[in-house]
Amino acid sequence: DRGNVVFFCGAGVSRPAGLPGFSGLAKRVMAALGTGTDSKSRILFEKGDGAQDLDRVFNLLYQEYRREEVDEVVNRILKTPRKANTSPHATILRLSRNAARRPQIVTTNFDHLFERVDKSLPIHVGPALPDIRSLGAFEGLVYLHGRRWNPGASGGGASKELILSSSD
Repeated sequence: DRGNVVFFCGAGVSRPAGLPGFSGLAKRVMAALGTGTDSKSRILFEKGDGAQDLDRVFNLLYQEYRREEVDEVVNRILKTPRKANTSPHATILRLSRNAARRPQIVTTNFDHLFERVDKSLPIHVGPALPDIRSLGAFEGLVYLHGRRWNPGASGGGASKELILSSSD
């Protein structure tokens, strides 16, 4: 009731908008890069089991391709669909408001769907992240693993590096 809850949202919230989960993202990245059936990343992906293996898949992709190339492909795959279903995002924005009526959300997603719902939403992208342990320390949306960027756009000051693996 006092608004002392921070909502933590992962890929599931963006699935209704047509964006992939982590496993689907890895599969689409390998397809876009043309990763061969004999590559270490492809073999691990096909034989792996769970998120830990997906972390290792992206580590291997960074070894097989340039990091910037992998990040560019991820950025392109996660382009926000024009007519995306943002109703889950709108609901979370409404429910996540603190006593001062300010939303408090942390997401591991890279997409802009929360921002599409509320264009005035303050955003925070690493490396400068707020201390969410302190009551009232932040408002808006924290992109914990980075934020998709608009190719060709200038400004924003956010890093183009996305956190896809534990090595990041």
